[in-house]
Amino acid sequence: MNSFKWARGATAFIIGIPLLGVAIWYLISFLPHVREIKEIAVRGNAEAGGVENLLYPLAVAAESEDRIRSWSVSRAYSYLVNENARDGMLSWHANNLLWIQASRLHLSDRQVFGLWVACAISGCGHGLEGAAKTYFGRPLKDLSEPELAALVAAVSSPSRFSPGSEAGMKRAHEILERSKSRSVVFGSAPRQ
Repeated sequence: MNSFKWARGATAFIIGIPLLGVAIWYLISFLPHVREIKEIAVRGNAEAGGVENLLYPLAVAAESEDRIRSWSVSRAYSYLVNENARDGMLSWHANNLLWIQASRLHLSDRQVFGLWVACAISGCGHGLEGAAKTYFGRPLKDLSEPELAALVAAVSSPSRFSPGSEAGMKRAHEILERSKSRSVVFGSAPRQ
């Protein structure tokens, strides 16, 4: 009987310590940045303006919703926390993973999309709006669907898939074709 109580106590301790560590990490590392993350997301959704119904299906065609979430939250983490930190790669990956999981508690798919728009290509300070002005000389809301596809193509690798480059045009065409073969509506895309 005593050994059973000891085993239960040891198991609770072994499970409890990591859970306590994650809870403390969440309170210290992620929670203080939720307001900033949501502000960036609001800015991104505003920048998408009237083109989110074109842009969102293109983004989902280029990546999955889960990939959009992980990429966006990773960029936000780098922008808000890790930009000047000298943490090692293990710390960066662990924090990134925990931020992505914590984002599921605090951010809707719409907010994640806003974060993606605000942080893509040019970083969280400029995002797709800055890239639209750089590559096309116009705001994001004034771009055509092929131009939006060119920006979406560049998100994964701006140097390789730069709008106007041969590789960028090929990837943009593939994204356009994929988006037309799926019926994805902003805010209601199925999980992939």
